[in-house]
Amino acid sequence: MSAVANCFERMKYGAFMGCTMGCALGLVFGGTSALRYRRSL
Repeated sequence: MSAVANCFERMKYGAFMGCTMGCALGLVFGGTSALRYRRSL
């Protein structure tokens, strides 16, 4: 495996992990803000 291909694979994996973490954080913050909004009503 060439260095360029190895770097690309690592970038792809990093992007996937970043997206997953972003999705999880978005769900958590979205859920808490929704609960807060519902309580304030």
